[in-house]
Amino acid sequence: RLPPNITDIRPFQWQHFSYHVNYTYTRNTADLNFEYNIKSRVKKSVEREILPSVSSSFTDVWNHQIHDLKRFHFSDRLLEKVHSLFKAWFENGFMLIYEAKSPKGLVGSSCVLYDQRQSKAYNLLISSANSNYHTGVHAALYNFIFNDLRSRGIDDFDLYGADLRGVADFKSSFGATLRSHYTTKYNSRAAFIETLKRSVKNKL
Repeated sequence: RLPPNITDIRPFQWQHFSYHVNYTYTRNTADLNFEYNIKSRVKKSVEREILPSVSSSFTDVWNHQIHDLKRFHFSDRLLEKVHSLFKAWFENGFMLIYEAKSPKGLVGSSCVLYDQRQSKAYNLLISSANSNYHTGVHAALYNFIFNDLRSRGIDDFDLYGADLRGVADFKSSFGATLRSHYTTKYNSRAAFIETLKRSVKNKL
C-alpha cells in the first residue's frame, strides 16, 4: 500500500504488478471552521456531557478499540501483534491516544499515529458503539483531535480512509481534501505469463 505522495505507479506496471486505487481524506489543521452539521453534533455531545480528552491509559483505550477489531474479524493472534505494535508506538511517543467520556463511562476513543518531523498525523482507529452515534461523540472526538494536533504543531491530518460511502460523507464534512493512493500486488505466475506473452509478441 503506497502513500498518497506516490502518484506515479508506472514502474510497478512495467514489472507486471496489478494495482487498485484507494481513497483517503486529509485536512489541514489551520482554519478549523467546520460545516454546520459537525458543529451541531459537537454541541449535541456537550449537552450529553461527553468530554473528549488526551488519554494517558493505553489499556483503557485498547480495551475499547478491541471490540471493533474483533468485529472486523481480527484473529486473536493478529490482535496480539497489533496490541504489541500500538503499545510500542505509544510508549515511544509515536502515537497519541484520545478518549471521550460521558457520565456512563468511556464512549469513544481514537489512536493517532504522530509524525512530528513531517508535521503529519494519521487517524489509525476511531471507535464508538453505533448506539452512541446520535450523541455526536464522533464529531466531538474529531473536533478535539484536530485542535490538539494543531497545538502540537501538526499541519496535516490524514483521516485514514474514504472508500466507504457513509464514512466518506462524514469525513468530507470536515472540509477535507480527497486524495487517491494505490495498493499494488505482485503475482509471480501472472507476471511470468505476461512476460512470455510480450516476448512471443515481440518475436512475431
